[in-house]
Order: sequence, then C-alpha cells, then structure tokens
Amino acid sequence: PLLHRGDRGIVLVIGGSERYRGAPLLAALGAVMAGSGGVIAAVPAGSMPMFSRYPEIIPMEACTEDGAISPETWERIVETWKGKFKAVVIGPGLDRGRVPQDLVRRVWKDWDGPLCLDGDALHALSCCSDLDPRAAGTVVTPHEGEAALLLSVDTSEVKRCRYISALELSRRFGVALLKGPSSLVSESEKVRVNPHVVAGLSVPGSGDVLSGVLGAFLVRGVNIFDAASSAAFVHGYAGEAVQDRKGPDGITATEIALEVPSVISRIRQAAGKVLL
Repeated sequence: PLLHRGDRGIVLVIGGSERYRGAPLLAALGAVMAGSGGVIAAVPAGSMPMFSRYPEIIPMEACTEDGAISPETWERIVETWKGKFKAVVIGPGLDRGRVPQDLVRRVWKDWDGPLCLDGDALHALSCCSDLDPRAAGTVVTPHEGEAALLLSVDTSEVKRCRYISALELSRRFGVALLKGPSSLVSESEKVRVNPHVVAGLSVPGSGDVLSGVLGAFLVRGVNIFDAASSAAFVHGYAGEAVQDRKGPDGITATEIALEVPSVISRIRQAAGKVLL
C-alpha cells in the first residue's frame, strides 16, 4: 500500500554515553531497516559524528556539560519534537548512575505512548522501585543478568526458571522480552517462544538493533505483545540468515540490522499478504 512516512510512525531513540557511543546508532538503524517512518536519536555530543553515515536518521545533541543525558534534556526533546514521535526506545548505551536513573524516571512518568526500555535503562529501572505502573504500553527487553536485577534475584535463578521469570517481569512491567537462546516474550499469563537459537546473535550491539526493530513495530500501532513477538522473530531470523551466509564468526550487529528488510520481505511473501 501507499504510505506516507507519518503513517509508519517516527521512533525516538534516547541513549549513548562517552563509553558507548555507537549503541544508539545501532538501535536507530534497526528501526530504519524495520520500516519506521523516521528516527530521531537523542545522543551525547560524542555520538553525533557517527550519524553522518546515515542521513535517514535525525540526530539531536542532547547532553549536559558533563556529557550525560539528563531529565532536563527530556524536556528539550519534547519541546523540539512534540507530536512527531510515536514511540520511545530508551537505554542503548545509556550508561549507569544517578543522572540516567532520573532520566528514566522522568520518561516513565511523562511519556504517554509506547515505551521500550533496554540496556542500562533497565539498570536504572531496577533502582526505581517506587514507580507506579504506566497506563501506556511498556516493553522491557532484558538479558538474564538484567532480568535478575529487575527481579532482585540471582542470575542463576533466572537461567533456571526462564518461563517463570518472564511471566513475573510482564506482571510487573507490561510486556517482557527475555533475551537469550529461544527468547521468551510474555504478557500477563501468556508466553511465546522465539524458535531461533543463533550463536551469531550474541555479538555486541545485537540487542540494540533488536530494540530499534521493536520501536519500528510499536509506532505502526501493532499490539504491544505482537510487536515484541514480531521483533524477536525478525531479529532472530536476520541473525540466522547472516550466519547461514558467512558462518557464526565475525558477524556484526550492523550486518544483522541490514538483513532485516529482506527478512521482512520473505515473511510477507510466505504469508501472501502485507504484514508488519
């Protein structure tokens, strides 16, 4: 069908730090490759030059003098882009500390649309136990270590009880995408199992790409549970396709992101109709 970019929706990615400059770019690239109508990336100054490679992504320098993305920065983002973005992905490369915690707290309370929390936004969330549940759709995308932080248990317990852990995460936060071999997506009492077990997905930045793909599906108005399930499947399929082509070694997160459009096309052809 003929679509205006506004019909596909614009994703806002908030992330990056002096240590992890490339993570928000990978998330933004994942969103672009998954068909979002546009991506705004609010990042520290050190991340800005990387975005010159991808003019499709709109970078916004969003940091205080010490290089952190602060709660006050969120207010400036909203003022600048009010009404433009339809979903927020926060966390890729964000780093840890009091300032990221305050930022996550502000976004959690103020943003009334779909929200995906990834990476160190999950660490910040684990320190904000007093937050009330959000009315809008929320997805947390932890690996097993981050899930343990959110649940205040040992990582070994999450590994041993993945289904129970995924369900408990969704009861607390909305929808949970517990990453790992055969990632689990849970909502309330439901759990879906992603069939892909791909060694090549365990590379730096792969999770950032996944959060961006999820953001692209969230802005399309897809049900939150279905959006998370679809993102996990597409991401796993893309990693599998790259691994089939070149083997498990030397795979990069960028390659996984760039494989996403052809994977979505194959899924559509197999279904015989336009999906996602």
